[in-house]
Amino acid sequence: MNSSSEDKTATLASGCCLGVFVLTGWIMAVTGTAIAYDDCDSYCSDKYRNAWWSVCYHAVIYLVLLTLAVGDGLASYKTTMMGFFVLAAAQLTWLSNDVITAANACWAAENVEYYSQLTGYGDFGGCSDGVQAGISVAAAGFVLLVTCDYVLIVVLGYQPQASYSSTTYPEGQPGKTVADPYSAAPAANVGM
Repeated sequence: MNSSSEDKTATLASGCCLGVFVLTGWIMAVTGTAIAYDDCDSYCSDKYRNAWWSVCYHAVIYLVLLTLAVGDGLASYKTTMMGFFVLAAAQLTWLSNDVITAANACWAAENVEYYSQLTGYGDFGGCSDGVQAGISVAAAGFVLLVTCDYVLIVVLGYQPQASYSSTTYPEGQPGKTVADPYSAAPAANVGM
């Protein structure tokens, strides 16, 4: 088995492993967001509406990445895909923080003495068990997805070093000076 075949096998195995994590994170994010929204008041649904956009955006860019990888077009669009994943990771990092803060607020509302320390303002009625469970599952899915995004940013940004061992040198050995065949000769009275 040659090294090119081994490299392709290793790349395929790594891609499949990352794909399982992405699919798991995406399902957790969708499920958690749906559970939280099912039992959520208008404040909660307005505040976290962008979670749906982020989940849909991730589905689209992962499908585009899969399509490019299967069709051998990924090499041409690595930089573009890396840019899309940078945007997705930034938005999902912010959203993960927001959802984790909401989960902490739900927990703190059950423990009233901690709630005012956490939020710095008045009373909160608390979260239902459905909202709390949904927010926790969504937060775990978002964290898993954003971790996969950061891995893909590194993978897509990787450029292998050029190999200099196969460089051929005209007339001479590496490290030795080769005489310049076009050495400058003193100009004779040209055009005078």
